[in-house]
Amino acid sequence: MNARAAFLCVLASFGGVDAAAQEASTVKPVSQGNLRELAARALLRDPRALPFAAMDRWTKWGPKDEVPAELQLDLRAGMRAYTAGDYAASLAFFYRLLDREAEYPPALYQGGLCYFRLRRYGDSAAMLERFVHAAPQEIGASQALGHCYYSLGDYERARAHYLKVIATSRSSPEALRGLALCELRLGNPARALELLDEVLALRPDHADAHSWRAQILFDEGESEKALTSAERARDLEPWEPRAWFMLSRIYFELDRTAEAEEARKRFDFTSRLAQQVRQQEGLLLHDPARVDVWAQLISLQRSGGNKSGVRDAVQHLAALGPRDARTALLVIDAFEWLGESVRARGAARHAEAVVGTEKSAWEWLADFYRRTGDVPGAERATKAAEGQR
Repeated sequence: MNARAAFLCVLASFGGVDAAAQEASTVKPVSQGNLRELAARALLRDPRALPFAAMDRWTKWGPKDEVPAELQLDLRAGMRAYTAGDYAASLAFFYRLLDREAEYPPALYQGGLCYFRLRRYGDSAAMLERFVHAAPQEIGASQALGHCYYSLGDYERARAHYLKVIATSRSSPEALRGLALCELRLGNPARALELLDEVLALRPDHADAHSWRAQILFDEGESEKALTSAERARDLEPWEPRAWFMLSRIYFELDRTAEAEEARKRFDFTSRLAQQVRQQEGLLLHDPARVDVWAQLISLQRSGGNKSGVRDAVQHLAALGPRDARTALLVIDAFEWLGESVRARGAARHAEAVVGTEKSAWEWLADFYRRTGDVPGAERATKAAEGQR
């Protein structure tokens, strides 16, 4: 496990808040009513203005260190909001921690990731730079800082940082991939290709690495080799446009005109789909409770066959506890499409509580229960449907 993965695992597994933490905390839990106001204020803050801790305050800190009891409430709340996709609210909790404990590394790290998710790469870089300053021993966990520099177009700086991350652990596929793209942008395709091969040695199923490998090989006149990589990328992620774009170019170069035209059509479809998905995701950045947006994302991701995208969207939608029949049934249908029968049945029981007097919804539920072998459920839903006019 690389340094970043270990770091995230520790934070993600941060458990419940015990009685001692409740007593030790001098800050009251944030009410839902105040959360949106705190989130809005957090978005106006400048991470560059954060106070510094005493020199060497955190240089011996590690992600396995016990979280001080007085910080547990806000750290837990921040992690919960981040997992729910409420990055503005998550950021607010991490600022609360930093206001109380200057340069607390977990708050700097997760706050930087919040900014990255919000696509505020300059602010993300500023907070992650403070993380590296406060806890230089954990630089191996800071590959996201390289991603920030790359997103800002500062490829030299990104390359330098990726090299520092990789120096601590060569087992980070994303740091190696980032370094490869920097080398490509800086005019070193041969080195980029070597690094992408290292990525694939660690992660043979890394679709993006296969796509970039295909592009480099094609640009270097190695169309046959490029074809192998592009087809592999397509097979791994057929909903992503990059592989289809490369395939259309490679097939044309190899005089495989019919296949080239088909790949171009598929690129047009997946490109439009990717843009629509990104637009919907943008609507969630500051309001992750938009039921209509999550429902639209499920539809879009299903049309492209993206199971991981559907799973993410339906899990978020289910967590919101949809209160109308249409949305409740959509959750069941999505879980069933994914082949997750246990979750589908659980969603069906929730749906029974919200469909009300909608006869067609009860009929849909009865059909679902019948085809999944739940005889009592089918009888229950059928009886409910018959009771509606």
